[in-house]
Parts: sequence; C-alpha cells; structure tokens
Amino acid sequence: MKKLFFYSIFFTLLTTKLFALDEYPLVKIISEPENNRIHMFSLGLDENGDMQSVIRTTTSDRQEIKLNELLAGDYVLLRQSDRDVIILQCPNCDPVYGGVLGIKYLRNGLSMRYRTLDLEIQRNDENWALFSGQTKVHTLRLKTRKVLGQVIGIRKIEINK
Repeated sequence: MKKLFFYSIFFTLLTTKLFALDEYPLVKIISEPENNRIHMFSLGLDENGDMQSVIRTTTSDRQEIKLNELLAGDYVLLRQSDRDVIILQCPNCDPVYGGVLGIKYLRNGLSMRYRTLDLEIQRNDENWALFSGQTKVHTLRLKTRKVLGQVIGIRKIEINK
C-alpha cells in the first residue's frame, strides 16, 4: 500500500512537471492610475525554454495570454468604462526568438487617442529580456492623465524609473 501511494505521488509530480510551464520574470509594471498597483509580467516557457505565453500577476489575480492569442491580433489586456485601455500587440512574436511587443495605451479617453510603446522581447541562450532600443527594461511606470481631477487615460509610460 505504501508503494502504491509513493508511486501515485511520484507520477503526479512527474506529470505536473512535464506539462507545467516554467515562468521567466520579464518586467515589473507600476500602474499609477490604479493607485500604484504592481503587475508582474513573466513569460510562460515550455521544456525547451521557448515562449508559450505572457503571464500577468498581481497580489490578487493572474492572467495568462497564450502566444497564439497575441499572434491573432490585438489582445485587450484592460478594459474600463467601455474603453480598451491597454492592448497588447505581438503579431510577429516567435516562440524561440521573441519579437516586438507593442503596448497600445489609451492616452485620452475623451478623444479616444492612443499611443503605442514598442518593446522587444529577446532571447539570449536560456535567458529572456525586454528591451527598448539598447536599454534593458526592468520596470515600466504608467503615469496618470487627469482632467479636472478625473483619470482620463495614461499620460506616458516611463522606462526604468
């Protein structure tokens, strides 16, 4: 009976490891419009270290975006007040090499104007990183745009500040 229990535990651990994605930390995002809520973005990697998804976690929730969803077109990451606030774009992302990740954000919800910040997901052997030009990105800070004290959008996204 003990052997059966041991083998069932061993099999469960083995299959969990085989089919689970490893998470590789990518960037920390501080959202001023959400009272400085912190979002951690990581990559979901398969057993070869290839990108399979982008994962967003906070202290209260977790969201996994499969690579095929990003390849299919605009992926609405955040929607508030019937407006798409943050949209991810990665139409040419490659699971082995990465690609350009566009973060399209609502700059002005009154006029419905958007801006896009293009960053590059790059792989170097077993390591992944996010770059803006030649600068490695560790932190993104979303700055609030207000009119008459009301949040109407994201004024800008600061890198490593």
